[in-house]
Order: sequence, then structure tokens, then C-alpha cells
Amino acid sequence: MQQVKYILAAAMCAACVAGKAQIKSAALPQPYTDSAFAVAVSNGTRTTIGVPGKNYKTNFAHYNINADFRTSEGHLYGEETVTYDYNCGQGALNSIVINLYRNIYKDGVRKNRYVDRRDIGDGVIIEKIQLVKNGKYTDLNITEFATQIEASLPEPLHQGESITLFIKWNNKIAANSHIRGGKYNNDTWFVPYFYPQIAVYDDIYGWDRIQHSANEEFYFENANYDVNLTTDHYTAVWATGVLQNPEKVYSPEVLKKYRTALSSNKLTDIISKEDITKHTVKKEQNVWHFCADSVSDFVFGCSATSKWTAKTFDLDGKHVTAAAVYRSEKFRDNVDLTESTINYLSHKRPAVTYPYPWMTMFEGSGGMEFPMMVNEDLDKLWDDMIFTTSHEITHTYFPFLTGINQNSYGFIDEGLTMYVPQFFQDSICSMPTGVKRSARYVSNHLEEDNAKPVFTKSYSMGSSWAFTMASYYTPQVGYSILEGIVGSDVMEKALQQFTTAWSRKHAHPYDFFYMLENVSGKDLKFFYNNWFAKTGNTDLGIKDVYREDSTNYIVIENYGEKYLPAMLKFTYKGGGSEKFYQSAEMWRDGNRTCTIALPGPEIQEVQLDTERIPDSNSNNNYFFIKDNTK
Repeated sequence: MQQVKYILAAAMCAACVAGKAQIKSAALPQPYTDSAFAVAVSNGTRTTIGVPGKNYKTNFAHYNINADFRTSEGHLYGEETVTYDYNCGQGALNSIVINLYRNIYKDGVRKNRYVDRRDIGDGVIIEKIQLVKNGKYTDLNITEFATQIEASLPEPLHQGESITLFIKWNNKIAANSHIRGGKYNNDTWFVPYFYPQIAVYDDIYGWDRIQHSANEEFYFENANYDVNLTTDHYTAVWATGVLQNPEKVYSPEVLKKYRTALSSNKLTDIISKEDITKHTVKKEQNVWHFCADSVSDFVFGCSATSKWTAKTFDLDGKHVTAAAVYRSEKFRDNVDLTESTINYLSHKRPAVTYPYPWMTMFEGSGGMEFPMMVNEDLDKLWDDMIFTTSHEITHTYFPFLTGINQNSYGFIDEGLTMYVPQFFQDSICSMPTGVKRSARYVSNHLEEDNAKPVFTKSYSMGSSWAFTMASYYTPQVGYSILEGIVGSDVMEKALQQFTTAWSRKHAHPYDFFYMLENVSGKDLKFFYNNWFAKTGNTDLGIKDVYREDSTNYIVIENYGEKYLPAMLKFTYKGGGSEKFYQSAEMWRDGNRTCTIALPGPEIQEVQLDTERIPDSNSNNNYFFIKDNTK
């Protein structure tokens, strides 16, 4: 029987001893060139150890929203009173920037995704925007951009002060395009980004003035929400937050099962197939009252014919309810998967307790995350459901809890949500393929003309595939390689400390990179620069294998431009085989070759295992030793 061992590099004598390149690590350009971040460090709001500075503050908002969604028309009418606490800033504000994300459906606005022409219209119509002060309402002048408006203030808003705005609007909700939401049958809707939302003002860049184009994602401010949502046609509603008036909206039968689900760790079919043959809500028109504290966004879904299953489980001394709203029976299994995912994230990576009381998986389309809700279609393969569900729930931490700027730095939030749950996914998938697929995609894509450095701003990517690779797959592989450099325990500690330090704040990519350097005690800029700040192909090869003084020497050459680890599989002359992992740290000094010394029996053949490591050229991955001495 063949013997296989995994030998860690730290446990054996391994040294890179040959072939120094002309450029040394210290001379390489670094990704830490953002002058705005450097100013934030000098101002004491950021640090170079990955934690907030002593002067760090965030702004906050309080939304009271009353909205009427007329499902038969697909039209939403709303008004909101929003109080904005201005804590973070270097000077007085003369205006307030407000996002109107649904203006991607407005005629003439630039779109980087396909929009069904039936959904093109007037966008968000602002009927009224007023300053509320001392009981008086003053109309404000506004300037409209593509997906934002800027409201001029009659007098400056100073740091430490608050301002209250009243906004009235209406919007035809897109039914056919299914960009993170839409209509799914005659009466089922998922409605994101439906209200005017104050943009983020942070300590690095000030106002976030990036216009949404439907491809890149979002940057949110933390806020409290108190929402009253009216729906018609006996429609039930699920939303961010906790329902405050279940007894006023559900039928007695549904209310009883709802209360059972909140106290039981067994799946409870709150709305079953039998229930939807009759009305599950009290009246044709109901007002649904939801509240959510310190979340980054608010979303809702509604349906008169969807089923609903839920369970409540204990998590670190509190209760969390996992639920599924669905039409396809197989989607019901998402509830147990949701519980397993939340437990993994709470106790393993990032090992920070899930911060919300609910998580509802809503069967709609694609896969899109929201605080306490996920819009997701039914995948044909259960392994794909595992990937999508765990990936989207991981977004609870990145970007929501850590406040990451997705429209600029998608590689932090999407890359981490690809990387963090990958071991959980592999442990329960019937045929683990996620990490292997990512390695394969990276191998092919980094040689393409449209490949972009990971650090490229997400909103400027252009190509959808370039955006996907730079935001998802390439950083996922990069974080995996980083784990090989610093060790799994260190990476887990850094993830936990990063998530905790930046909870309900606004983390920047440099904050994560500095945190990992601080926790590991390693200068990692050589790798950050190579993997995240520039493009380049992937190609390691075995240049030579020889034996001296009872020691095997394996010479690895980096024929490509990316710093990669090496997983060696070697077979001994007398039988048996072993594996050896050498981290990408072997390229720290800019060398092109690395000689690995392995004492032990004589080796007959060596192969590079590239299942989980990108490699664009397999022709130099195998070496057979005819004469193993020098």
C-alpha cells in the first residue's frame, strides 16, 4: 500500500539557495501608495497595524420609512424621515449626498449590465426633499447625477451635529431584469435599494461619489431602521430586521406556527403547501412593521404563494432564526445549511458570533447578499447550493459588519467571502471542486489581455469577466497562498481580529493587509505587491533533481511572474511516496529559482501538484531521475 505523508516546510530543512534575480524585494514598488490613506494615518484615524486610529469615528443614520408597494402595479410609493449624525469629517458639510441606486433603470443612465428595455423608465422620482428643523420643513435645492442627488444645505453641518431630512419619492420597480431583485412569478417580488439612502462619508475619501452602474456593488453607512411597509393582494412580507406586529398581519394558524418556529430547533413549516391555498395573512392589505438596529441596508421580499420554513437555534447565548421562503421544495433544505454556515462562521472563520437575529434565504434569482436576507435561485446541484448559500451568508461579515467599500474594493469583500468558507464547503460537498476551479480560472485568465490587477478600482474594471476574476477568484487564490506563508492559526487569528476591530466601521484593504502583517510578524509587502498590485502569468516548473550526502535536492524555477507555492509529490526508489509543501515565501527576495533540501531515502520521481495551485504550463511539472547523484 502506498504511503502518503504531508510534510510541512517548517518541519524540514528547506532553503532557497540559488539564482538571485537582479531586483530585490526591498526595491519593489509597493501597493501602499494611496496618499489619502497616508493622510488618514497622519490624522490618527487609521494605523499601520490594522486597527482603527485613536481619532477614528463613523457617521450614522436613523431611518423612519413608510412605503406602499402596490404589487399589481409594481410601483412603490414612499416617504422617509432620516436623521444623519455627522461624527466623521475634517470640516463642515455644505451638502448631503444621497444614493438612488434604482436609477440604473432610468433612461440615459450608464449601465454595465443588461437591462430589459421594459424596465427602462423615469427612475426614482423625488417628489420632495426638505430639511426638518424645529418643526419647520424647508425645501432643499438638489443636483441630480446618474444614481445620486446632492442636496444643498442652507447652513453648514459641523462635526458632532445631526441633521434631519424628509424625502418623498416613488419608483416603478423593475420586474424583468432580475439585477439583484425583480419579479419571479405573478405575485413574488424581491425589492432591494428601494429608498433614497445617504451615501457614506468616511475618513479617507470623504463623500462616496461613485455612480452605480449595476456591475460593481455598494458602500453602505450603518443605520437604524424603523419601516412600515404596506402591501396588497394578501401578500406576505419578509425583510431585514425583526417583525414587530406579527399578530396584526398573520392569520391565526400562521401566527401559531410562526411562534413555534421562534422557539424550536426543529423545522417548522410556517406556510406550507396547504396553507397557500387560503389566505395566510389577515387582510387583503396589511402594514408590516420591521425594525433593525445598526445594519448597513434594508431590503424586503413579498409573495402570496411562497412557502416558508424556519427554525431557531442557540448561538453563543442568543437565539438566531434561520428561514427559507421558497417555491421549489428542495430549497427548504437551505434552512439546515444556513444554520451550519452560521455556526462555522461564528466559531471557526472568522470566529465572530453572527451579529443578527435572523437569516432568511429567499428563492428568487442569482445570489445576492443583504443584511439578514439572501436572494438566491435554486441550483440544480446541491454542491452549488452549498457554495452559493455559504458564500452569501459570509457577506454578513464582509462587507456588512466590517463596512467594506465594495464599489471600489470588491476583492476584499468578494475575495474573502470566496476564501473564508472554502474549507467548510469542501468538508460537506460531495465532490469538492471550488478551490480547484478557482485555481484553473486564475491559470487561464492571468494570461488574457483583459486581465486587471486586483487593486484596480471595481467601478473602473469595464469587462464583467475581468471584474469577476479580480474580485472573486484571483484574490481567493491569493488569500489561500497567504495562509501558506503565515500559517492557518495566524490567518484565523488575523481574520478574527480584523472583523472585531472593524465591526460596524469602514475597513480599507490596507487595514486587512496591515492586520495580517501585525499578527504574523512578517513583512508581506513582497507578496501583496506581486499578487494584488499587478498582473502576471503563473508557471512553476521542476528544473532539476539530484542527490548529495544522503540529501535530495529539488530545484524549482519560477518561469512565470506570480509568486506561487509548490506542492511536491515525490516517489522513492524503494517504494512509497510523500508530499511536501513549500510556501510562496521562497520568492521573497526576488529570486527565480529555489532549491529545496530533503534528507531521506533516494527519490525516483517528482511532480508538482497543481490541483489547488494555478499553473498555466504543465509541461515542466514532472521530473524522472535516471541518475540521482552529482
